[in-house]
Order: sequence, then structure tokens, then C-alpha cells
Amino acid sequence: MLLLTACEVTTGEKELKNPKKDKVKKSIRIKKEAPIDSATGKRSFPDAPDFVLQRLPGGEDFSLSEFSGKVLIIDFWATWCGPCKMSIPSTNNLYKKYKSKGLEVIGISLDRSRNQGDLDKLAAFIKEHSMEYVNVLGTPEVQAMYSVDSIPQLFIVNREGKVVKLYKGYSARIEAAIEKTIKELL
Repeated sequence: MLLLTACEVTTGEKELKNPKKDKVKKSIRIKKEAPIDSATGKRSFPDAPDFVLQRLPGGEDFSLSEFSGKVLIIDFWATWCGPCKMSIPSTNNLYKKYKSKGLEVIGISLDRSRNQGDLDKLAAFIKEHSMEYVNVLGTPEVQAMYSVDSIPQLFIVNREGKVVKLYKGYSARIEAAIEKTIKELL
């Protein structure tokens, strides 16, 4: 039996469904497959969109382009997401195992609050879960750029900066598939 768990997230965008009712949140849906490149006949994956976000803890700016030429895991997560908490040990293990071969991990927290107390809680969460890789505070704009509609959601990016795989949710099968993809790219 395959058990896949994930948490739904929204972009923070709103639309009016009914003028008499409150505004409701709207999710962005992800495309299932990349388009086929007419020149090669293969699926052409998009470049990973660059961003500049606030590093956790500390607050200094971090840009995705700092890891140019590396194999990347971009992991969207939140402290309130149970499946995210389940996937963190696996991400930690992959980072420790393959960092010396060129793997980098960027965790993007989708926790929304920006007050100092909440930032301190995020820093404590990162420390408690031994997340030794780069973690940043996500924004609705970056969430929309990557079409994130559920978490955990991991993007695997090759050394050329192309998204090659997307994994939604968490399960033992996904964990094994992520490691297989990483090994192939390194």
C-alpha cells in the first residue's frame, strides 16, 4: 500500500466568488508534464526561476544563483505541515550524503508571519530539526513562480539550472525516487 501525504497551501491571492460572500483563497495548479522540445523530441524542462529571499536565521539575502552549477533540491515546507516534518530527516540525510559531490538544498518556508517572535520560532524549528542546509523565508510571489499548491514539494534542479523532477508530498517511495534522481545527476 502506498501512502502519500501532503498539505495544501494557497498563494495568498484572492478572488471574489460571490459578491455577497467573503473573498476566498485561490490555489495555483501545477502543470503535470513539461512541453516537448520540437528540436530534440524530448521534454524540455524550464529553468528554475531565480529569487532573492531572506535567509533563516539571520535575515541576510540569499539568491538561488549563488548555487549556480550545483545539483539542487528546492524544498517548499512549513512548520505546521505534518508531512513536511516527516520528510525533513530524509532531506537532511541526502544533503549530508551528497554535499561533497555537489548537492545543495534550499528549504523555502511557507510560514507567513514576519514578526520577530515568529522568525525566532522558525529559527528554533530549523535548529531542532537539524536542517543544516540553507533555509529561506518564502513569499507568495516565489510560491507562484514555482506553482506550489501543496507541501512538501521538492524540485530537483540539474547543474545547468533546469528543473528535471518535481515531487509532491512524502512517502518512502518518493524518498527513494529523489535519491535515485540525485545520484543520476551527480
